[in-house]
Amino acid sequence: MVLSQGIATANFDATFLEPGAGSVGARLAEAVFTLTQFTTVHSVKVEVDGQLVADPAGAANPLTRGSFAALTPAILIENPIPGDAVSSPLTGPGSASTFEGSTSFQVLDASGRVLAEATGTGGSMGDWTPFRARLDFAPPQTATGTAFGFSRSPKDGSIIDAAGISVSFS
Repeated sequence: MVLSQGIATANFDATFLEPGAGSVGARLAEAVFTLTQFTTVHSVKVEVDGQLVADPAGAANPLTRGSFAALTPAILIENPIPGDAVSSPLTGPGSASTFEGSTSFQVLDASGRVLAEATGTGGSMGDWTPFRARLDFAPPQTATGTAFGFSRSPKDGSIIDAAGISVSFS
């Protein structure tokens, strides 16, 4: 990988384009989301054997997270990652695009009991904006649990746009 003026160039070999797990678009999105988690990277040029890769959805290369709006969930929790060992306080970054930008976060134990809850603000409907949530909780009685992000329906208050990450407690 080469970084110049906020643009990371990631050069893969030809196997990147071979049929297999996930579509080429999903693989491109994974590369872009992985590299743009660093504040010094704003976009990514994706190459295969030194040649720019065309995004099947038609997005221009270099690519940004916005290039993958159709593949991006309304709430994307980037920390913790599945299986991480977490403790209090849990401070998790991610991004969201929810109704009026309102996003709630919880830490649940394995029985579904809410250990902590916080509300944050992300982007609104098509505008993914970073969020940071801090959840303080007492040591749980279970070894595992879930970091959970969600928004509520403006119509009836039900939970929508939910994202959960399985965690263990340390």
